Amino acid sequence: DQLSIDDASVDGKKKSKISFPSNLYYIIGNEFCERFSFYGMHTVLILYLTIFLKFDKDIATIIYHTFIALCYFFPLIGAIIADSKLGKYKTILYLSVVYTAGMVLNAISAIPDLGGYGDSLSDNMVHVVVHLVGLTLIAIGTGGIKPCVSAFGGDQFEEGEEESLSAFFSFFYFAINAGSLVSTFVSPLLREKASCFDREDCYFAAFMLPAGLMVVSIILFMIGRKKYTIREPEGNVFSEFCSISWNALRNKCKASREVKKLSESWLDFAKGNPKWSDRKVEDIKFVYPVAVVFLPLPFFWALFDMQGSRWTLTAAQCNGYIFGDNTDSFMLPDHAQMINPILILILIPIFQLIYPCVDRSCCRVTDLRKMSLGMVISSLAFVISGFVQIAIETELTVVPKSNQYSTVFYNPYASQNIFVKTSSEELILTPPTNSDVFSEEIEYSLDGISWMKYDVQNERGEINHHRLPLNDEQFDWTATSDKSQDGKVIFDFINPTNFNATFSFQKTNKDWNSVDLSPKTTSQSNDPIETLQGEYIFKATAGMEKLDQYVDFFKTGSIWSIVLFHDEQRNECQLTFFKDNKENKVSLLALIPQFAVITIAEVLISVTGLEFAYTQAPPSMKSVLQSFWLLTVCFGNIIDIFIVSIDFTELQSTEYFVFAALVFVAAIVFILIAIFYYEYVPEGQFSQNVYKGDDNDAFDDFEKTRGDSSRANPEINFVFLTIHMIVILLLIVEIEYSFSELKTCSH
Repeated sequence: DQLSIDDASVDGKKKSKISFPSNLYYIIGNEFCERFSFYGMHTVLILYLTIFLKFDKDIATIIYHTFIALCYFFPLIGAIIADSKLGKYKTILYLSVVYTAGMVLNAISAIPDLGGYGDSLSDNMVHVVVHLVGLTLIAIGTGGIKPCVSAFGGDQFEEGEEESLSAFFSFFYFAINAGSLVSTFVSPLLREKASCFDREDCYFAAFMLPAGLMVVSIILFMIGRKKYTIREPEGNVFSEFCSISWNALRNKCKASREVKKLSESWLDFAKGNPKWSDRKVEDIKFVYPVAVVFLPLPFFWALFDMQGSRWTLTAAQCNGYIFGDNTDSFMLPDHAQMINPILILILIPIFQLIYPCVDRSCCRVTDLRKMSLGMVISSLAFVISGFVQIAIETELTVVPKSNQYSTVFYNPYASQNIFVKTSSEELILTPPTNSDVFSEEIEYSLDGISWMKYDVQNERGEINHHRLPLNDEQFDWTATSDKSQDGKVIFDFINPTNFNATFSFQKTNKDWNSVDLSPKTTSQSNDPIETLQGEYIFKATAGMEKLDQYVDFFKTGSIWSIVLFHDEQRNECQLTFFKDNKENKVSLLALIPQFAVITIAEVLISVTGLEFAYTQAPPSMKSVLQSFWLLTVCFGNIIDIFIVSIDFTELQSTEYFVFAALVFVAAIVFILIAIFYYEYVPEGQFSQNVYKGDDNDAFDDFEKTRGDSSRANPEINFVFLTIHMIVILLLIVEIEYSFSELKTCSH
């Protein structure tokens, strides 16, 4: 039962026929659904953590990167289980069930009625616990099946079917990218456009669709059960690699000094063990030099995976109306993540054309050269993002520091000035207006002659609002300072009067919305009122009095205090609008350059790195180096967790520049390793009983005469590893200390 794909020559004559087992379509369909499921959930995750669960941005980022780190750690466990115990088929099936359970728990956690739901993190702990359990199960599931699905597909081919195998992997890679691209587009739309549980958004739908796709993936996978070639477990190579390395290290520690001098490598102490061949020990000697090359790569992945966390939060601070404020061309912040998969599909074939041209006209293109360039370019991506963030920060609400406060006084009178004195200045509040001052005690007057003192009670670190004149019935409130994390307009309705009030607002050609407020209350006690930018009509009722309508255009990212004032002198109410911050002016399109640059770096590093690991490893050790490659992603996210946790700066732009500096240092280390340390090994040499590297062609301009001690004596690998980690650790500690000093000085 096979499908045939004809490979025709230019003149139309059939050149060859590729035999493609039809059962592989179940595997490809399974992979499409699984990738759709993962990226559909992954795309909206950071906004779910911050908007729905009310996590602080830093804590949400830490949770996000912890999840990604686990997703790239569990492939080791999944490979061991598949190769040693269950086999690939059962491992994929069982862990897919775990995966699906995690997706369902994610969707359940997005039901507001589950255990109560409120405006703070402490009110949502039931949702948090269910969600974190779901994320853990997803990490176990997706990580566990990651090394198994493609390998299981490869098991369906026999020897001599290399062309068919290559065609399968092309289809398989297309399914991965198609699933991720489609879900990255669909999930944000479900989150934003669907409405459920009396909310304007619907994270339940955004999570439930991926859960449903995981059920479909399991069904597709099981349908092909009787057609699959299922091989029994043959033992896990990574486990054997660890056993040999540990045995060699232990035996060396026990050996005498004379015996140690006779040995060229510490790995030689594992030879002579009946559990493995001496050839396997020799193969392992090729693994450690490649592992040293991989050491700086976690810093690239630390930057790359911030597309789904910090960069998405940055996108939420941009103007999503890409074709103008008066159009409906609103791009959701999580849609910014689509830029990467689109560009990756475009750039990979383009670079396959560029490499030969550069190789012929300029200089030899090698794997290490491409990866070195990618490391430097990734640093540039975060320099760009830092400058974009600086532009965004000029539009954010200026919030007082923890040892300061801001006071805003309002003049509610329609035709009466109010005079205000502080320790440093005198203000005249013309009707109706507001003014910012920093003070603890103020004097105010209605006529500029008779002055009254008032000790203003403020909450530090907040913007405090006070209605004048100050009296026994004074009503104060704290302004909303955080912009919408979804690029919307925020309305805060304030009723400082003694009347019951109804505020009504309508977006042009849309339905009316109403907010009822009792005397001296605000709408801030409920969920923030967020809506898309546009022209709105406002009207209000205070007691029996109906106020005139107000029409205006409100732009994305702005925060408005809509205050109902009662003018006691004229005995009438009025609706007054105060703009508490600047709207989002930086276009979401401004993020395209940084996404494009990081995607170019991905093509140079990710695609090349996989090829490098494969060609530089003996056949028996290829899976081990693939495991090391996945671990670089895991450790990259651990770096993100560490940097975000130390909280060395209040400015996001500064954090971006620090990340750029770190990866630039890592790029220098990578280039030095490529020039002075690593020696290419032609793959054909693995079939010979020779274990000596060729001259390094990574950087031909830096030719040096070197011995082969780096490969013959893998002890140097540990020296490189130790020095590298110490230097990076000292750099991070120094950065943290420097910023701590700066913060102390600023206070």
